[in-house]
This record gives sequence, structure tokens and C-alpha cells, in this order.
Amino acid sequence: MYLTQDIALDPMEGSKVISINLIPATVKLTNLAFENAPTTIDQGQTIDLSQYVVYTPNNAADKSLTWSVDHSYQGEIDQDGKLTAYHVSGTVTVTATSVRVPSVSASITLTITTPTITDFTLSKTETTLNIGGQETLTITAFVPDYASASATWASSAPTIAKVSKKGVITDL
Repeated sequence: MYLTQDIALDPMEGSKVISINLIPATVKLTNLAFENAPTTIDQGQTIDLSQYVVYTPNNAADKSLTWSVDHSYQGEIDQDGKLTAYHVSGTVTVTATSVRVPSVSASITLTITTPTITDFTLSKTETTLNIGGQETLTITAFVPDYASASATWASSAPTIAKVSKKGVITDL
């Protein structure tokens, strides 16, 4: 640590007194890195990337960061380092930059993945239709940390009944 000193002489006291005030120099940030950070994020998920930032030196006086993403259509990051991935697959690169020393920054690239459906339920598992009759089914999908999911509908007997993209069954 570097120190500066102020020296004051007081001839009015009858002797020469030297007082030294040691003031700690400001320790500047020299490097940033992401350590043990995840490399994937599910669509719709939010993760706090600030918890993975390593500061060098650790005792830097100002650890304030600005956050940015390279593709704002794939995700957004708030001022605290929380990344939310949108419902688009691909990659997003996040950069953390020192406010005090803008030449010091670190970036991390995360792959945005489609989450896995762990379970689902149908509004009905059996139904009886008259010829030409219709009934709409709904599906509820359970995906950890995910707001919504979509389904692809198909009939196991397409010559007897068809199913629309919205889950409407029509008896043929």
C-alpha cells in the first residue's frame, strides 16, 4: 500500500515538532474476472452474475460496475448484475466494467437454452365426441424457473379425429 505524508513544523512551540499524517493511498482496481459462473441459462430464467465477479486487488477502493449485454433482444441485465434471458435461443455476452477505471472489464458468454418440461397435465385425458363435434383441450406444463411453455398437438388417429394447433379436437 502506498502512503503519502504531510509534514508540519511549528516554530511557535519553541522547538521543532514534526507531525506526520499518513494517509492511505486509494487502491485502484486492476483486473476483473468471472469465476465459477454458469455457462448456460434457460429461456426466461434470471441469474445474479455479480456473485461470480472477482476483483483484483480484493481491497480496491471502488468496486462499482456498469453492466451491459451484446444482444439486447436476447436478454437484459440490470444495474446490479442480474441477467434475464428472453425466450430466444442463442448466446448472450455480458460485460462488467469498472466505473472508476473504465479500461478494466470482464466478459462472459452464456448459452440460452430451452428449458426441460418436467411434467404436464391435460384438462381431459378422455372425451367422447359426436361426428363433427369439437372439444378444446388445454395443457399445463411444469418447467422449473420458467414462466410459460408451448405444446405441439397431434392426433394418434388422424383418420378419426384431428387436432388444431390450439388443441381443438374435431371428430371426422
